[in-house]
Amino acid sequence: DGERTIQLRNNDDEILEEVVVFVPDGESRVYLNLHVPTGINHVLRTATDPSMHRLNDGVNYPYPIGDVGEIQTSRYGNEYYYYFYDWEVDEAELTCLGEVTEVMVIVSSTKGLEENTVNIFPNPGHGLYTLHTDFTSDVFLRVLSLDGKKVVYEKMIPAHAISSYDLNVQHLPDGMYLLQVEGAEGVGVAKLVKL
Repeated sequence: DGERTIQLRNNDDEILEEVVVFVPDGESRVYLNLHVPTGINHVLRTATDPSMHRLNDGVNYPYPIGDVGEIQTSRYGNEYYYYFYDWEVDEAELTCLGEVTEVMVIVSSTKGLEENTVNIFPNPGHGLYTLHTDFTSDVFLRVLSLDGKKVVYEKMIPAHAISSYDLNVQHLPDGMYLLQVEGAEGVGVAKLVKL
């Protein structure tokens, strides 16, 4: 028994991490707690001859490590399996370390979700539009530029009993926009083109 230095190396044989652990005589479980980055051909080995068990017979590479990877070979060839058995690998929880940034997500398929229809006439148009929707209540309307900036936000009241709304965006530059209509019934989305 004794201390062993165990190293995680990359494909270029550079040490990514190393840890010194006490390994008792006989079969034992050793926790390395190494962070293994995404990549191929990583190597786990000892820094010096560790005087630990090696398998010489019945070696059959590759050996799967759960669904995160596999052991493909030994440093000394496919006839030997060295030292490390009964692997347990935990996948890291992903944590965002950067600043929180607002993003716009456009969902192109909403199978299984109830959709609210938004029809725009004329579209493309020159800034004066009529919206026909499934909404029967007052709605909040947002017009977003393609980079996600809100360029119009207003509450709209149905112009007729058939849930139509008048929209004037003549002040906006020509281009494509995303129209969101939100009411008590849910949200409807459509593309809006201004010429």
